[in-house]
Amino acid sequence: MALPDGVDFYINENRILEPLDLVVLRDSRVDLFPRVKERVEEIPGRHGEVSFGSKLEPRILELHVVVKEEFPFAEREKKKRQIAGYLNPTMGTKVLVFADEPDKQYFVKYSGIVDIDRQYTSWFEFTIPFKCSDPYIYSKLNVKEKLITSSLTTINLSDNDSMDTLPVIIVENEGVTAIGGFTISYLQEIEGD
Repeated sequence: MALPDGVDFYINENRILEPLDLVVLRDSRVDLFPRVKERVEEIPGRHGEVSFGSKLEPRILELHVVVKEEFPFAEREKKKRQIAGYLNPTMGTKVLVFADEPDKQYFVKYSGIVDIDRQYTSWFEFTIPFKCSDPYIYSKLNVKEKLITSSLTTINLSDNDSMDTLPVIIVENEGVTAIGGFTISYLQEIEGD
């Protein structure tokens, strides 16, 4: 199966992790939020503490997977090397998309240790530890309108919560202002004190 454009890992409708061809038994998307770090200070002689706000820490996304088929020992080792090569964290952040949420993208990077269960001789299961240094889940929008007006963009934090942020606009054709007869322009209003 071909991966969707711009996607490095895709968990399809049958819970198969492409392109590694692994069955995803479960994942950790049930977390409501990534960990939250509170910035507080205690003042001697004063009740409670002073809060300086909260910040989101990196999101941890784990995929518990198993190989789909049994392998002879030599093929099993080859499959492990293939998986390691694709998960290589020195290759940077990769895009992960789930078929049940095709409009949401997780920017992931392998981070941790894979402990392969050696109980079975011809097949194996393990957990892939991904880290999203950017804790947000982004939507990929295919915009075809001629005019877009927006002051805020909504970023999903979880299924039931979102946060308004300034929009991120990526123009892939650098230096081009007219595409297909349309002119692209961007006006940023800066609020003063």
